[in-house]
Amino acid sequence: MNRGGAETFLMKIYRELDKTKFQMDFCVFTYEEGHYDKEIKQMGGKIYNLPMKTKNPIKSFNSIKKLVKKNGYDNVIRLSSSNISTIDLLASKWGGAKNLILRSTNTKSSNKITHKFINFVSCWMPRFIPTVKIAPSTEAGEYLFGKRAIKKK
Repeated sequence: MNRGGAETFLMKIYRELDKTKFQMDFCVFTYEEGHYDKEIKQMGGKIYNLPMKTKNPIKSFNSIKKLVKKNGYDNVIRLSSSNISTIDLLASKWGGAKNLILRSTNTKSSNKITHKFINFVSCWMPRFIPTVKIAPSTEAGEYLFGKRAIKKK
């Protein structure tokens, strides 16, 4: 939980959350202490350090599934800049989570060929797996969820 945009977004929500009614726990794919870790723990939150997908995707998937099942989480939110991250919500679903929330954070993928290929192959996942879709802008929503998923006011 370092000071990136996604982490800061979650911390803004977490600080305002009525912790007598709700509690947020955090899942990170690193074993290093992050900038917000002490603050999270002081507010009663837990931080789970899981294996990185890039090093062992199957172990990472199973770790998420087991974590959700063990703790009985009904709601899981995934902040993501790529389509493939939706697989974490699939693991959560298989672990028993009912509400699968995906927040788009980007309007395009990087220019690396591998990133473009992965996003192309996995572009269907954010359109069907999440039960709730959130985006900070129309462009970010269209990038991750497709134009038909966006409700304009």
